[in-house]
Amino acid sequence: MSKKSITQAVANVVGELNDFSSEERQRIVQASLTLLGDILVAPSNKAEPNSGEGEFPAKARAWMKQYELSPESMSQVFHPGESGMEIIAPIPGATRREQVRNAYVLSGIGQLLSTGETKFDDKAARLLCEKGGFFDHTNHMKYMKGSEFTGSKDKGWVLTTPGLKLGALLIAQLSKG
Repeated sequence: MSKKSITQAVANVVGELNDFSSEERQRIVQASLTLLGDILVAPSNKAEPNSGEGEFPAKARAWMKQYELSPESMSQVFHPGESGMEIIAPIPGATRREQVRNAYVLSGIGQLLSTGETKFDDKAARLLCEKGGFFDHTNHMKYMKGSEFTGSKDKGWVLTTPGLKLGALLIAQLSKG
């Protein structure tokens, strides 16, 4: 019997895990190691205890690190609520168009911080605009054209890379002042 190569074993494992979510993959690997009698060693780049970052999903922590945002800056803009992250900061913008776009971007960031995904519901973002007093029934959908998110009112929206960047800038701005 010939010895299997590590490269081929990794390729096989990756092929098997490809269709699962990140959380499911981690559970599968942990369970497999347990069945083999091994212990999973945590990576050394994990957030330090009491840093506050552990409360966010991995994708959110990576985004925060990329844009040098701290958990403290998140707490100036968002508050964990029953249905996810609630935006507690005033929505910035010199015009209604800017406020609407910023509200939608921050809604996407709130989902990223809650679930690790940047897909968000139009209803929640629209409600944020209504509560903020800048919902314009006539022009609302005209304000939605841009590169920060893609999608539709019916299917929901997804933040794009420019939207993630704008979200980081908004949070930096809102947490300073």
